Amino acid sequence: MSKQKFSIKLVILAVSLVMTLFLPLSAFAQSGAQVSLKQVESNGKSLKVDVVAENVSELYGMEFQIKYDPSVLAVKDAAADQDGVQVAPGEFLPVSQGFVVANKAESADGTITLAVTLLNPAPAVNGSGVLAHLSFDVLNDNAANLEISQLNLVSANMNPIPNQVKGLTIGSQSGGSMMWILVGGGVVGLILIVAIGGFMMMGSAKPKAQLRPETTHSKPTPTVTKVSA
Repeated sequence: MSKQKFSIKLVILAVSLVMTLFLPLSAFAQSGAQVSLKQVESNGKSLKVDVVAENVSELYGMEFQIKYDPSVLAVKDAAADQDGVQVAPGEFLPVSQGFVVANKAESADGTITLAVTLLNPAPAVNGSGVLAHLSFDVLNDNAANLEISQLNLVSANMNPIPNQVKGLTIGSQSGGSMMWILVGGGVVGLILIVAIGGFMMMGSAKPKAQLRPETTHSKPTPTVTKVSA
């Protein structure tokens, strides 16, 4: 393989990697139900977070536990007329068509537990929606993680629904996000190096000049004439 062909392949590879790197993240979304924590409001003193389910099929009941840092966040009680501290169930599994099995926030260990199920004849739900609304008082400006430590999704026939979870970081940027930024920067830098190297090789791969064969001129042989006496 010539240097020119090899360099062209390097350039094509680099361009393909760049296009792949900047594809929308939805192109890499994994299949199946996904439950994530999404910040909907924050003013420095209070924080509102929704527990959002996406791409769910035949959901009939759910239970989750969320861990948070009680030194940074304090759960606001969504039902002051009831014992304990509770959060607000979402609209995706309407409580009017079922009931709340468990709902409590424990500041001692920084956990929130919520379990909701529908009841017959309520139909199962599909698609996306909010499972719960969480409200916090922000005690200081330190960084804090909210994580879905446990999650169970079940269908109407009590079969588990496979799922993926995604937490939330508030405050300063998390180390994980910074790591991905550094990795992304390194990938981009490597792609640029490959591309530049390919272009340089293309520039240096000039066709060699063909050598013309030398023309040989034979010298005439002198003729000697004998003179007789």
